[in-house]
Amino acid sequence: MLRLKGQLEAEGYFVLYADALGYVNPAEPIDVAEFLMVLAGSFGEALQARLGTDIGYESYWARAYAFLAGTELKLQEVGINTGIDLKLQIKTASSFRSRLQQFLATRVGELTAEVDHFFEDGVKAVRVKHGDDTQVVFIFDALEQLRGNYQNWQSVIRSVDQLFSLHIERLRIPYVHVVYAGPPWLKFLLRAGPPVTMLPTVHLWNNDPDRSTFTPGQDAFRRLIDHRLPPPTLCACSAPMTRRPASSSIV
Repeated sequence: MLRLKGQLEAEGYFVLYADALGYVNPAEPIDVAEFLMVLAGSFGEALQARLGTDIGYESYWARAYAFLAGTELKLQEVGINTGIDLKLQIKTASSFRSRLQQFLATRVGELTAEVDHFFEDGVKAVRVKHGDDTQVVFIFDALEQLRGNYQNWQSVIRSVDQLFSLHIERLRIPYVHVVYAGPPWLKFLLRAGPPVTMLPTVHLWNNDPDRSTFTPGQDAFRRLIDHRLPPPTLCACSAPMTRRPASSSIV
């Protein structure tokens, strides 16, 4: 995804990037309302990090807090006094997230309109700085890591499937091209929806408690590095230089 970001920027796009794991709990199911909130919140933070905080663009978390503060959720009673508190509770507090999902269940349309308006304001801020023809791309990475645990993995998979099949129109953000990095199995579950591109990866470690080495994958990755890097050269004073193992190169 970071390589894609660089390629798009080289072609003249204004690209923002966010890691989903900074906003959602990968071990629990995700709801469309919760997802829209973290999508807008992460976009706003990425935009402010890129353009600065003096662009007249309010944090989404501040907007969301103002919207929810006067409702029956009673934010202050659960220790939420600012927009940042709201962001942290959405990621870490299962009980609050459940209440939030129930409250927003009948307000998804209203929330979608608010999120779309927030993105539109962000695009306007970008074009004030970079020109009216600037095309904005938002990469929302690491959704493939929403896997749950041995107890709830089925409900997590079902929630991701529903998010991209039943609510895909809500995830099409006006004026922004959004790239979601989703799990590979999603391609086989979606009957309709956005284009899905499979990006193959090399299997380097086994999925066991010790994360033992998968030798064929390690060998294949070393061959790949051999093709991309020039041959080793000799030091003037001692033995030939050696490459670091593949795992170090990845890190």
